[in-house]
Amino acid sequence: VLRRIGHLVQAKVRTNDTVARIGGEEFAVLLPEVAREGGITLAEKLRAMMPWITANKIIDKTKN
Repeated sequence: VLRRIGHLVQAKVRTNDTVARIGGEEFAVLLPEVAREGGITLAEKLRAMMPWITANKIIDKTKN
């Protein structure tokens, strides 16, 4: 499940951003040249995706 979450997060960021698992169920996303507000916006979008992730399936509700 954590691997799938990592891949899903990676798919939501730019190619020059870095996604890393930093321990347990915690991930970090490095966003070069992004203002604080942009990082907060991305964090909120990613956080909103988390309830849709289950042990058996990931449902990407951010796609229209």
